[in-house]
Amino acid sequence: MPIQRPALLVQLQPITPWRCGAGRPDEPGSLVPSDSLFGAICDAMRQLNWLPEWLAEGAQSTRLSSLFPVHNDIFYAPVPEALRPDTGLRRVRLEGVRFAPLNAIQALAARKFDENRWILDLPSGCLQPADRANAGGPYRPLERRRAAVDRLTGTASPTVAAEGIEFAPNAGLWSLFVFADSQTAEIWSSRIKAAFRLLADDGIGGWRGAGWGRSRRPRFKDGDLGRLLTIAGWNTAGTESIGKWWTFGLFSPAESDDIAWDNGAYRTLTRTGWTTDGVQKSSLRFVREGSILSCTAEPAGRISETQLSGMQHPVVRYGAGLALPWPEEA
Repeated sequence: MPIQRPALLVQLQPITPWRCGAGRPDEPGSLVPSDSLFGAICDAMRQLNWLPEWLAEGAQSTRLSSLFPVHNDIFYAPVPEALRPDTGLRRVRLEGVRFAPLNAIQALAARKFDENRWILDLPSGCLQPADRANAGGPYRPLERRRAAVDRLTGTASPTVAAEGIEFAPNAGLWSLFVFADSQTAEIWSSRIKAAFRLLADDGIGGWRGAGWGRSRRPRFKDGDLGRLLTIAGWNTAGTESIGKWWTFGLFSPAESDDIAWDNGAYRTLTRTGWTTDGVQKSSLRFVREGSILSCTAEPAGRISETQLSGMQHPVVRYGAGLALPWPEEA
């Protein structure tokens, strides 16, 4: 992937708890997977009357990542699977790290990681600078309960528990959108921004009816991919494609993808879920975020359509999550 491709960096600062589909601290990957984020964007595009154009044109020429934590000026990402085996580290155990700052991951890949500079925040599973240990991690898991009460009789229904996460001050989520060319960016960057402004009010994830998943007005940065990655803490020098790709979103291979499955480091997961009409989606296996794929060209992934019984239109499943070149020294 050319680092000069036009891109959009999105940052969200939550003002309520979030109920994330993959938000449990014991699960690596992301806070909001790219297929869930894609579904939320599609719903926003529908409300803005851009959905047919988005599915036919915009989504086909735009790659998006999942949502990951950001805290102050620290951008977190999933630790690549290639780095989790024996690394020779003594103080920091990578098997317990869910997210790490981009500059820490680059130091790990280059074998220049100083363990004394970092400490693990256990509640979030985020690796953070040791001098910020007292500030805590970007988020904490929480559980809330609620019960519906009949106004006439005063009878309460059984309580319902929801697990979610609550963000620290100045913490939130970030995502990258990479466009095929400048023309695509000119058309769709502004529309994606409009979709996120709508989602900031409506919410993302579960329990939106109870006010969860909402954010302040989103922040955006436009520019070429290399500059935006530098802002996030990733030095793009020497990271042109060498045949290895670091997945930043859920990936389902296209028929044209020539991936050497025996020469990578990856994990998979199976996703199901429900449509807005209450119809259960069929299960689909994805390569999860943080995997390293061996492929001579940028893996394309696929956006599949499934016709479900009782649905008037096909269900779109997003498996073309963003993948970035993995550095040669790794």
